[in-house]
Amino acid sequence: PGARLVFSSSVSVYGKSQDEGELTVQRPYDPDDNYATTKAESEQIVLNSGLDSCVLRISGVSVPVFQEPPEEWPFLPDQRIEFVHRDDAVNAIVSGVTAELDKSTRVVNVCGGPTWRMTGAEYVADYFNMIEVDPDEAVYQSTPGHFSWYADEGGNAALGYQQNPYPQFLEQLQGDIDRLMAG
Repeated sequence: PGARLVFSSSVSVYGKSQDEGELTVQRPYDPDDNYATTKAESEQIVLNSGLDSCVLRISGVSVPVFQEPPEEWPFLPDQRIEFVHRDDAVNAIVSGVTAELDKSTRVVNVCGGPTWRMTGAEYVADYFNMIEVDPDEAVYQSTPGHFSWYADEGGNAALGYQQNPYPQFLEQLQGDIDRLMAG
């Protein structure tokens, strides 16, 4: 009865990035695959339901543990990306249940914030340098991915989720790699 529905959506609803500035939640849907289409359709169901709800458009989630690099990175080397720390994505979801929200914060881009803004090549170079792989070995997809830089528009102020800046993520990741190597 008094519960809020928090819908975990995705920045993929915006479609492929065109690097035309920060993406705002007012940008029209432009889904280009089944995943993005179902997220956009589900958002509309939630927003039109009449329920107390919020929609969180979550960017790519970076997990501070060693993972095998993908065969192909899901973005271009020069593409702007702004990922979000795993714990911060969780913080946003948990906070969304009880936070004081107004009409402007019912749909939020959940992203890492200024320290997470970089190009795909910068992100990959940081990761590859930690695991002692030449960044020139990276393989990227041939078309833009579903990533860009995102306008905050009060989302972090309302939800208070951004608690892990990118340098801290790198320290956490290096700590996990060091732990595995000492293993």
